[in-house]
Amino acid sequence: MTESAFDRHHYVRAIDQEVLDILRRTPGMTVRGLVQALGVTATAVRQRLDRLEDAGLIVKQKRVEGRGRPVFEYTVTRRGSRFAGVDYSELVGALWQEVLEIEDRELRERILQGVAVRLGRELKPGCSVGADLVQRMSATVRRLAERDLVVDLGTDGELPVLEMQCCPFPDLAMSDQGRHVCELEEAMLSEAVGREVHLDQCRLDGHPHCRFKPVSAEVAQAAHGK
Repeated sequence: MTESAFDRHHYVRAIDQEVLDILRRTPGMTVRGLVQALGVTATAVRQRLDRLEDAGLIVKQKRVEGRGRPVFEYTVTRRGSRFAGVDYSELVGALWQEVLEIEDRELRERILQGVAVRLGRELKPGCSVGADLVQRMSATVRRLAERDLVVDLGTDGELPVLEMQCCPFPDLAMSDQGRHVCELEEAMLSEAVGREVHLDQCRLDGHPHCRFKPVSAEVAQAAHGK
């Protein structure tokens, strides 16, 4: 996996994040030191270290002292530093507000559409050529699950629907401009599944979850003047 692909799709478990945060503060710690810091067994520490090392987030270096057994010291890599204690929520919120305050409506909508399409491309599953809508939507559900988002694939008549049990942008959705987030999600999911989808149920309207339904081919053609 390339660095860019990893950065887009890897999400660190909470228990492993703990190790990253400790190693960021104290580089070069050993298994013994981490056992003392975390209060868990050496086996549990090694399991976490193995996962982080396999992902390229930490590296280990051998240290030999005299004739004793070598000791391995662990350090966070440049890639791992991107996951250590990172919280972009305030930055995202500020950027979101700045975009919404752009007075030129056409420019504002173009920026939001561009962001949505970019997010959708990141979610787009690598389905085989000729995959049908249900297969593409199922793959998108799996990609969302990788981001710890609970999404179910349901049906409405003959059409499959995506049922979002939790919002991917909760802080933004609960703001005064929450409806813009809904439009962003519509465009994002449309790009991801390769078919225009419409939000026909929303938590902001009191529904238990947000539901995205594919627009029929006839309606899509009429909307685009075809």
